[in-house]
Amino acid sequence: MGIRNTEDDQPIDVPSALANLGVNDPTGVIQARLNANDQVTRIESVGYAGSVRRKLVLIINNRSQNPTILDRKEIAIQ
Repeated sequence: MGIRNTEDDQPIDVPSALANLGVNDPTGVIQARLNANDQVTRIESVGYAGSVRRKLVLIINNRSQNPTILDRKEIAIQ
């Protein structure tokens, strides 16, 4: 994991992000589905119980009002 608010944490627009990823979108279909100011957030939590360790990863939309879980993964950690 990186350190927040460092020099490399600069805002980026959608066309620049697609170019950096090498995505060719001549018709603009992909770009129309993306938004750089989205309310989607990734939350990771690690829990321990004795020798058992788990990481829970949630992708949620709209943290401020009525959040919706878009994806949930529980990962066993060695």
